[in-house]
This record gives sequence, C-alpha cells and structure tokens, in this order.
Amino acid sequence: MSDTQRSVVCPACGGKDLYVTVKTVHCGGGYAPNLLPGLHRWFNPGAFRAVLCADCGLHRMFAEPESRVAVRKSPKWRQL
Repeated sequence: MSDTQRSVVCPACGGKDLYVTVKTVHCGGGYAPNLLPGLHRWFNPGAFRAVLCADCGLHRMFAEPESRVAVRKSPKWRQL
C-alpha cells in the first residue's frame, strides 16, 4: 500500500471523500516555490503526490520514495 493510500479517512474532519493526484507533482524551483529543497537533481525535480479532502479542503503532500531517501543525506534538512 502506498503512503497516499494509508489514510482513507481525513484526519481533520473524518471525511472519506479523498482525492489523490493521478500523476506526481513536481516540487518546483526556478520561479515556482521549491517545496522539497535539496531533494532533487538539476534536471530531475523532486516530486510528491497531493491528497485533497473534498469535504473540508485539507490538502496534504506525500513525497515520493526518491525524495524520502534523499532527505536523510541532504544538508538542507535536519531531523527533529
């Protein structure tokens, strides 16, 4: 089961009308905000899938596996 499918209930409102992007969303850079700084290569932007609750509007992003592996070595992120 993928990370985007683990929760079939919205954590904010308990709604079950959740939608996920069909394709991955690139994290940006250039003129767009870089939502995953340091977790991508020059011509291969980091990616995530977005999940939206149609009941309350909660929007979440789940980084793809490549970005989750890269975060452990990136100097732009620190562990809490």
